Amino acid sequence: METLNSKESEFLTRFKREGWKYLWAWHRMSGLIIFPLVFIIALSGALYLFHREIDDFFYNTKVIAIEGQTNLDDQSLLDLVKKDFPEYQWIDYTPPIDGVSCAIFQLKHPRTSEKLLVWVNPYNGRIQDYHSDSAVMSQMIKSLHGKLFWGSQGEKIVEAVACMILIMICSGLCIAWKKADYSAWVFLGFKTKNNEKSLALAHRLLGTYSSCFIGLFVITGLPWTSVIGKTIKDFQKQVQQSSPPAFGPSPYLALSDNLSQINLMVGTLKTHFKTDPATICVSPQAGKAYVIRNRPPHPKDRQIIHIDPSTGTIIKHFTWKDFPMLAKWVTYGISLHEGTLFGAINLWFNFGICLALIFLSISGMILKFRNKTNFSNTSLFRIPKSYLIILIELLIFATFPTLHFVYLGLWFIRIGKWFWTKKMRSISL
Repeated sequence: METLNSKESEFLTRFKREGWKYLWAWHRMSGLIIFPLVFIIALSGALYLFHREIDDFFYNTKVIAIEGQTNLDDQSLLDLVKKDFPEYQWIDYTPPIDGVSCAIFQLKHPRTSEKLLVWVNPYNGRIQDYHSDSAVMSQMIKSLHGKLFWGSQGEKIVEAVACMILIMICSGLCIAWKKADYSAWVFLGFKTKNNEKSLALAHRLLGTYSSCFIGLFVITGLPWTSVIGKTIKDFQKQVQQSSPPAFGPSPYLALSDNLSQINLMVGTLKTHFKTDPATICVSPQAGKAYVIRNRPPHPKDRQIIHIDPSTGTIIKHFTWKDFPMLAKWVTYGISLHEGTLFGAINLWFNFGICLALIFLSISGMILKFRNKTNFSNTSLFRIPKSYLIILIELLIFATFPTLHFVYLGLWFIRIGKWFWTKKMRSISL
């Protein structure tokens, strides 16, 4: 019995001693790898919170309303746009909701698939401004934030960075608890250690107090990702908790094969969308209904209408009460991530989270190089002697599919270093 207890005690002692070393190594190496990407993602995220203001600043999206002046009808605006861009097809249209907004058409070239955003003066039909969709400033910031300007590969890298941030939050909290000598007062900053430098203290306290919010911020962004996001959508479909169809071809057939009448569709749009801008989306498939959708600040005002393009008749109308419970929670998370759920408070809260991430990434990098950490000799690159550490690593990386290649690469380095060390020892003998 004593032998068994001593072995158990030895096992736990080894795990505790090695565990802290590996935790430190994981936190430092993760920060070293993702520091520049966290900085870019956080900075672009902070900028994208103000994407409407940015577009209004860079592009001529507003008009001067003259008393007594009336708008041209929407079909006339569409005809004028077609005249200026004869090779393009219109794919969606956002009519103006006030007296100072432009009508916005999105066009697509049938051969090159190039997309244009065109702002049209609703009073005289003149083109105020137009740009390639990918060259619009807000879309460039969005592409940098979600894809690093690298398409699907960049999207996977951003997802991997998000997963690494979650791991760094957990490891950082554990390290902060140990550095506080397991004292809640020191951990929360009510007491300070005499030998702790100001930058390290600021990094530890900001990380401690903002960790839950950063984690929530990261988790609410995962529905956009290619791997975890797809898994969430597939799960929603399996349990019949998907959002009503709003993107892509409508599942509903049009009532007739006549030509589309944009004036009738806009009439239906204005009846149901009084304050929030809504967009008419052309069906990419012939004989299908068009979709009218809005993106209001609060999810409860969401509406999705499938409409017959030739008569303006509503085929299917979805409101917030038609969203399943899981779809509602996902939509709430997306609105929280975009900074619109609680108005200006949500927006500035998200802005503060972005600034916190920027500070933590920069200060963490300074601390790593100030301490002159020898990364080549870190315990992370050695095969753990405790099987419990290996098991915990496997569980963590099994949870995040985009990090599988990171874990495989790590073990490739570990095994290579083990063989090299063994060879060097045999040579020295």
